[in-house]
This record gives sequence, structure tokens and C-alpha cells, in this order.
Amino acid sequence: MDKVKAAELTNKLVGNDVDGWTIEKYINCGKSAAVFEASKEGQNAAIKIFDDELIEKYGDDTQIGRIERERSLVGQDHPNLVKIFDGGLDEKTNYYFIAMEYLRGPNIAQALKDIPYDRIPILLNQLASAAQFLEDLEICHRDIKPENIVVLDDFQKLVLLDLGVLRPFGDGSLTDDGGVQEFVGTLQYSSPEFLLRQEEDSTEGWRALTFYQIGGVLHDLITKKPLFEEYKIPYARLVNAVQNESPAIANELVSQKLKSLAARCLLKDWRKRLELVNWSDFEKQETVEETSSAQQRVLNRIRDSREISEDIDESQNKSDEVDKELLRETTEFIKASVSSIRASSSALPRGQVFVNRTADPECQIFITFDAFERGLVFDSVNCILSVVLEDIAAKIITITACAARGTRPSKFNSDVADQIFQGPYDGDAIFSSLESYIFELIDAVQNRSAVENSETEWLHIRGVNSG
Repeated sequence: MDKVKAAELTNKLVGNDVDGWTIEKYINCGKSAAVFEASKEGQNAAIKIFDDELIEKYGDDTQIGRIERERSLVGQDHPNLVKIFDGGLDEKTNYYFIAMEYLRGPNIAQALKDIPYDRIPILLNQLASAAQFLEDLEICHRDIKPENIVVLDDFQKLVLLDLGVLRPFGDGSLTDDGGVQEFVGTLQYSSPEFLLRQEEDSTEGWRALTFYQIGGVLHDLITKKPLFEEYKIPYARLVNAVQNESPAIANELVSQKLKSLAARCLLKDWRKRLELVNWSDFEKQETVEETSSAQQRVLNRIRDSREISEDIDESQNKSDEVDKELLRETTEFIKASVSSIRASSSALPRGQVFVNRTADPECQIFITFDAFERGLVFDSVNCILSVVLEDIAAKIITITACAARGTRPSKFNSDVADQIFQGPYDGDAIFSSLESYIFELIDAVQNRSAVENSETEWLHIRGVNSG
């Protein structure tokens, strides 16, 4: 609905009733409706009046179906989802309407520059909670974007708005036009599969779209600019960007965890997206023990010891060369990082690094630390890192590790593996994660009695806090 038509509607409706709701003033308009402030029996509301041209195009049955879909949420309240009060056809004015909770506050797009970075985790958690609430009702929002999210209470709370293109799982009847699936929602925040209407009509398929759109909002909160803003004109560039471009998500003031999550949500392949993202990733971040704690425990135990600093002896199995430059770069960086971590601390045993080129696009890195009695490490300690390229275009890398002491194992043991890094390639973040894991590994084996030379004892590293 354009502003001229919205003005005509305002002149016609303000001061009059729509199904008992007294229209008080105009708020704004969108492509399908105008929104007014209204009241009824002491209840304040925002009332959406739909464009009659839209009804003519799609028919009464389609519009009634959409309204009934929203009305199904009457009484289904969630603190971060707009409340629906009423809806239907007003017989007197012949206008279709939806009455909903009226929330006074800016949307994320309007307030983007002002939202503090430390508010992002709580807002992200609330947005995901509202979306998961809809999923539990077997409904997908399909148009999650900054303009459809209002922020309140000094950016401590958000509410997801605009339920106009809700979609029950397994029901395509309400958005098909003559049997043809048209694009609905907002292209800029659409996932590639939804843009092409190639989404899978299942819980998992709609969840993949939801994760992508939440990732788009997270991108904006981190970078302080709209997703694919530089590709908006002409339209064809935006279509191409949605399908092929991986947005850069960089901001030193935001945690690597959040940047990684945004990148994984925005993966082009929806199946890979679901492999690397789950609902628990959006939970409010808890305070994490400082990475230096394990390091400090190691240093404290051997604070009276003296050990010369020896560089780690590196060797590399150069067979089966992988032609992915990013994998080679990551491998070389990890090797150099191990050397740097070892050389910077006399608390760590000396050792070796071996690179095993396995199936493209992954490889394994074997790290062996020698027994070091003055460091309270009585056996050789072995670590195998698995480096996997999850998405080359987005540079998403997963690094997992398993560890053992005693005889060096010949292969990776996924049963005791810990994920130590996942996200876009970031040297600082990889180094920090690797350093933390190495000190946790040494922390876990200090003060343990030696094993027999012929034995291999697999270790569970994460959560170990040896005293």
C-alpha cells in the first residue's frame, strides 16, 4: 500500500470503528497494509487494515486463510512474540483486519547504530526463543528481519512482529497462486533455497530458513549495517548475492562465538546449515572460565622448576597433497601455533608435529609431547587434531581434537573428541582455542601415575579440573 492510499484510508477511518475497534491515529504502512493505533473496551492495540487491491489479486479465501493463521495465535502468548487479539472481516467497512499488541519502540533497523554490543546475546536468545516457540506450534515465521523486530526497555527486550506470512508445516495452500509457489517475505534476508522456492516443507526445512534469517539479524547487530546492503541495486545483484556471496562478519568488539554463529547461520547449503547450527547455540551465553586458568594451574605446579626452552621439532607427511589453499593455510598456521605456544612456555614438554593428509577437504595433525617429569608429565602425551573445511566459500572450519597418553594412537577417536574451534577462519581465535586446549591437556595429565609403555589411555579433556 502506497502512502497516497494510506492517507486516503486514514481520512476515512480515523474516528470510526472497525469491528468495534476505534481507529485513533495512523502509524505507518507497508506493501500489504496500513497500521493504525486503536482501542476497544480499554484495550489498546495496533490494527492492520489490509489493502483491498491485495484482496482482489489473491481472493477473499486466501486473505481469510492468512488471517485465520494469525488468529490461531490468539491466547498463544510468548514474551518475545507480538500478541494477536483479533482479526477477520469487518462487515460495516468491508475491510479485512488484524488487531495486535501495540508496542512503542523502534525496530532493530531503526535503532541498529544505538544497540550496545553487550546486548546482542540476550536479544539473540529472545529472538530464537520466539522462533522456536512458533516451531513448536509447527509454524514458520518466514519474514524474520530487523524491520520486523521492535526493541524495548533500553535494548533489554525484543518482540518479533509481522506474522503476515506465517506458514504451517506441510500446508502450501495459502501462499500458492494457481498452483505456483511465489516468493514471499523479504529477498534481502531470504535464504537461497527459499528465494528459489526450493525449501523442504518439513520441520527441518523451515528451521533452516529460520536459522538463516536469525543469522541475518545477527549479522546486522554485529556489523552495524544491513545484510547485503552493497548489493541492493540493481535487484539482480541482490538476487545473485543471496545465492552466491558470503558476507564478511568482522568486528573486534564482538566475540568470536557470535561471529562464528552468524557465519554458520548464513551458509548457502541448508543441510550444512542444520549440521552446524542448533537451537542451543542461541541460548544466552554463560560466563566461561578464562582460558588462562588451566595454563595458570600448570605453571603453578612447576613454578619452582627450570627447563630450557626448546623449539618443537616439526615434520610433515607431504603425501596426498590437498589442493585447497585454505586447508593448507590452516594446517601451516596450526603447526606454527604449536611451535609458538611450546616455545613461549617452559611449562610445556617438547615434542613433534606430523601432518597426515587425509581425504579432501580435511586433514589430521598429530601432536606428540614427550614425557617431562619436571613438569609433572610422566608419559608421552598425544593429541590428534581433525581439520575439516565445512564451507569453502564462507571459509567455515571445524577443528576437533582427541587426546591420549602412553603409546601414540594411530587414528582419531571420535568417542573422546572435543570441538575446539568452529567458524570462519580467524588466526587469533584459532591460536587462542589451540593454546587453551593444549594447557587443558597438560593440566589433565599432571600428577597422574605413569601408564605401562604398551598402553594407550584416552583422555576426556573438556570439563577436567585436576587439582
